[in-house]
Amino acid sequence: FGFGKPAGAAVSSAASFGAGFGAAGKLTLGAFGQTAGVATSAAASAASSVAFFASLTQPALFPDERDSVLARWNQLQAQWGAGKAAKDEDGLVGLTVTKAATEIAETGVKDALFRLLGNKPNLTRHIEEIRALGEKLCQLVVYIREQLPTGGARRILSTELAAYLSQPMNKQQLSTQLQVTAVQAL
Repeated sequence: FGFGKPAGAAVSSAASFGAGFGAAGKLTLGAFGQTAGVATSAAASAASSVAFFASLTQPALFPDERDSVLARWNQLQAQWGAGKAAKDEDGLVGLTVTKAATEIAETGVKDALFRLLGNKPNLTRHIEEIRALGEKLCQLVVYIREQLPTGGARRILSTELAAYLSQPMNKQQLSTQLQVTAVQAL
């Protein structure tokens, strides 16, 4: 529907984050820190905001009363914090770990993510929450914040981060270093 994929946002977010990853699963200089990418990202963000507002107030998917029903549905999802747009921009990714929540060392998790993301000092790792899922199982909720050359910062989209961490080589490293069994965009 209109909430998850606004009609006016044609700029791919993969160009700003995903293109920075090489085929071998290692970060390359790609799109990170390029001024042109920042300008494109800012324009895409403005267009995305306009499209998001339109999807909440005046979606134009059907030329009849179904558009008003869709608008109300989109507003309800926005209030819940649900829907792809609201969640993806938060950048939250769940890492299911076969350890008790009390056994998790936040410094060790951040260090492992730092190495996995190519030792880039402009990428800050954050642990939002550690959720106990059982006696020997927990979920780490993490996000990555990218410091831009212009002085601003942005969160990496959860779908992009989850896709990167789910690549076979990266997933193997997560499994070995942190006992991660699953990666999920939240």
